[in-house]
Amino acid sequence: MDQSKVLGKNQAVGNVFKCQGGIIHVNVHGVSLHFDDLSFLNFARMVQDASSKLMDDGLKNLLKDE
Repeated sequence: MDQSKVLGKNQAVGNVFKCQGGIIHVNVHGVSLHFDDLSFLNFARMVQDASSKLMDDGLKNLLKDE
């Protein structure tokens, strides 16, 4: 990853980096996705929305049990 910028890294999951050519690479357990800046931001927002929904569903289930 010469001349690249690491944007995120997790030993258990993978990494995200931006290469010298400006492409953002997302590597997760043998799967690689490649984005331009805008596409990555849209992808990140989609994952953030999904994460929020999972959290909301988990909280609803916890509150339902009480």
